[in-house]
Amino acid sequence: MPYCPTMSANIAVLFVGTEHERLVKEITPDTVVYDVFAGVGPFSVPAAKKGATVICNDLNPMSYESLVHNMKKNKVKGNGHNTRSHVVIVIEHF
Repeated sequence: MPYCPTMSANIAVLFVGTEHERLVKEITPDTVVYDVFAGVGPFSVPAAKKGATVICNDLNPMSYESLVHNMKKNKVKGNGHNTRSHVVIVIEHF
């Protein structure tokens, strides 16, 4: 049995009215965001859509794949930079 059973959730609804939403409201195009545990992008994607430069990372290959998909689906171009690495390496690099 896997660590976590298969689940389903609407990410858009889960993060409405949360700290994610409050922070995204404060983002301007000159903001730089380092989302080192980005998951599928519930914070990174909205931040990038507002014009922030976003460096997002997730070591989990399934999360990373979904993150890249969500960036493309939301037409985030140029300002979303995705990595799949250990968080310490990402922090040291940037």
